[in-house]
Amino acid sequence: MKKGLLFFWLVTAATGWALDWELPVVTLKGEVSGGASELDAEEGELETSSRRATVTLTIRESANPLDLAWTIRWSAKDWLAQAGDYAYLDAAQEARFAVSDRLKLSAEAGVKRMEHPEGGIPSTDWTAIRTKLGADLAVLRGTSLEMGVDGRWEIHDDPAESRQRWTGSAAFTTRLGGWQLDARWRGEFRFPLGGATGVDASTLHTGSVSLRWDPNP
Repeated sequence: MKKGLLFFWLVTAATGWALDWELPVVTLKGEVSGGASELDAEEGELETSSRRATVTLTIRESANPLDLAWTIRWSAKDWLAQAGDYAYLDAAQEARFAVSDRLKLSAEAGVKRMEHPEGGIPSTDWTAIRTKLGADLAVLRGTSLEMGVDGRWEIHDDPAESRQRWTGSAAFTTRLGGWQLDARWRGEFRFPLGGATGVDASTLHTGSVSLRWDPNP
């Protein structure tokens, strides 16, 4: 998958030189949140227990048929009445390329660093590297098929906690008159990473079917 992702980025870069790019769109977003927990069960009093601050910077450039986006996100959460504070820095690049009116490809690569200021035994600090490939195919008018696969490698400061995760997804959407049928599947496969890891292998599968009435054409 890594070789396929590299090929996708090379083709995207080569194509990009000849395109007429629009001016980049820059978005800076700040978020703050707070939580409260019950102080006295009998009196029903609430006491502030946590607060979080998040800053996200997104830069997006578009030139038909290519769309590129870079995202950097920093977030920190403080538990005021207990241990467990943490902060993370997440950086990702996404590319979407319309091969034709029917076929669209997408790819994403990113890295995330999680840190717990208080440390821990064992340490819960870790670095995650992820890649993702996807395709969206318009089979017929009103019918589409989406497929995706992504990998995530979590490298923990404590080698026993390191792990890897592979995720596959598929979605089928079709329109029958005023009805829209949507069927989706997502499977996660988690495995140990490295000989020193103590993480067990596990899987998780999620499926859904929805039927929506929409009389608008």
